[in-house]
Amino acid sequence: MIKDWILKLYLLPFNKNERLGMSVRNRIFQDHQHLKGLTFILKNYINRDGFGKTIIDVGCFDGSTSLFFKKELSNINVIGFEANPSSYEIAVKKTSTSPAIKVENYALSDFCGVTEFYVTDNKVSSSL
Repeated sequence: MIKDWILKLYLLPFNKNERLGMSVRNRIFQDHQHLKGLTFILKNYINRDGFGKTIIDVGCFDGSTSLFFKKELSNINVIGFEANPSSYEIAVKKTSTSPAIKVENYALSDFCGVTEFYVTDNKVSSSL
């Protein structure tokens, strides 16, 4: 398709770095293409014995991914964790119409305690 060819040409400078190319593509086409494969796999497991009905969205940013999971996997609950206070507030507002989504203002780590949280210019990439 001509659209795909134009997109590949436009993204050519970014594709030298796979992560950068994916980031730019996801900003242009915000339809969560990178999550569709994951939901396909999860749909095969959801009805099996021993498989939970809750998805943990670590670093849920603005809540879009949590909403995507809820839309694609309607019979699940989502708990999103977002440490950045400004992103957390946006996520709470964005997901407020879905009672099956709960957003918590915490970071998840391999230790208990308090530590520095680094907010970058690209808020999706903020980290401990």
